[in-house]
Amino acid sequence: SIGGRRMSIIYGVVAKGDTVLAHYASTSGNFITVTSFLLSKLSTELGSYRYDGYVFHYLIEGGITYLCLTDDDLDRSVAFSFLFDTKAKFVTKYPNIERTPARAFAMNLEFSRVLANQMDYYSHNPASTKINFAREHLENHRKLTVESIDRLIPRDQRVELLVGKAQLPSDKTHKMQKKNQEIEHQILLSNRKYVIFLVILAGGIIWLTGSLFCGLGWDEC
Repeated sequence: SIGGRRMSIIYGVVAKGDTVLAHYASTSGNFITVTSFLLSKLSTELGSYRYDGYVFHYLIEGGITYLCLTDDDLDRSVAFSFLFDTKAKFVTKYPNIERTPARAFAMNLEFSRVLANQMDYYSHNPASTKINFAREHLENHRKLTVESIDRLIPRDQRVELLVGKAQLPSDKTHKMQKKNQEIEHQILLSNRKYVIFLVILAGGIIWLTGSLFCGLGWDEC
């Protein structure tokens, strides 16, 4: 929660394919474990799936998935208003994202705060004009309903969704979360190495350019 207020939108994600670029959770839970599995199963433009008493809503546009987890009783138009508005902010901030290689959590440092503010706003005081826009869009997809997650993920493959819980009840779920944490750590470490490599490369190019004009010892400038 933000400022001690309970959030109706519990978790927000922006992903490219099944690679999470940025996410934010208003409470503890195994969201990244469930979401990482769920992202690989989504195919249609938008939809909603009920999962263990909560609902995942998602929007896919331009190869980017915008997804949120909400309370079951939250109006779908509010959830999709959050998704449409988040998409607008994301593509404005990252206009070349469709042509940018996906790196896990690459935008998390900057965009997680945007997600947090968006979740707080749409959980408590969304503007009616934005809600009406989402309702009109949903009207064009009247066949879309909130479906059971069982239509997407077989029950024997599902991971229990834990909201507001720090501990995981089963060895299987614990191992999956631990594996995801290890992967996230490895990816973040890889991203840091990538940045260091670019810095060294840039330094090398500057030195080489200077050497061509000023000599190896830069004593001719």
